[in-house]
Order: sequence, then structure tokens, then C-alpha cells
Amino acid sequence: MPHPASHTPLRLLVVDDDPDIVELLRETLEEAGFHVSTAASGEAAIQQVSGEPQDVVLMDVVMPGISGVEAMEAIHRIRPGLPVALMSGAAPAGPWPPPGAKAFFPKPLDVGSLASRLRGLL
Repeated sequence: MPHPASHTPLRLLVVDDDPDIVELLRETLEEAGFHVSTAASGEAAIQQVSGEPQDVVLMDVVMPGISGVEAMEAIHRIRPGLPVALMSGAAPAGPWPPPGAKAFFPKPLDVGSLASRLRGLL
């Protein structure tokens, strides 16, 4: 018999400074069965992870203030093991994805497969 919690929607935090991308992802992923919270900066993402439980985080790399990578590192200090997927339209320098990132999704995102790819991170 399945555990009752298995019917609970996965809690996803979407972090991007572009409100159009946030809204598109929120609508798409809610339709796919996620409970979606949003943040417009790395700092706001850290505060949200500190205050409310999340199952996975999808975060832009390039944002004003701290970068998505810096925010991911801070999130992992608060919630070790929380899956964080990074996304960016810019070609990152150096080894990619950085240590700690469960996945990297290039922009423009393939929203059709995004839900199943995020579920695969758990």
C-alpha cells in the first residue's frame, strides 16, 4: 500500500530574476503537479529555504546580488542534500555543473520535459 505522503505534491522553489520566466515555470510546473514557490533573487531563495520546506530548487545562475551558485552553496549549508538544479542562458566558465548542483538546464528551457527531469533528481 502506498504511503499517504506519496500523493503530496513535490515542493519546488523556482528562483529567477526574470518575472516572465518565473511565471511560465510556475504555471507549467503547477500543471505538472508541483507545489511551486518562487523567489526573485538568491538572497530571497536562501530565506525561503530557511523558512519553508522544499523538495527541490530550480535556480538561475546569473542574477543581481549573489549568483545562483553562491545561493546554492548557502542553501546546502542550511539544508544539506536538498537537490538544486541550476539554469542559465549564458555559457558558464569552468567545470560545469559546479559541485553540489544536481543538474544544469540551459535556457531556453525545454519545459515539456522539465517536470520529469526535476522528479528524476529526487
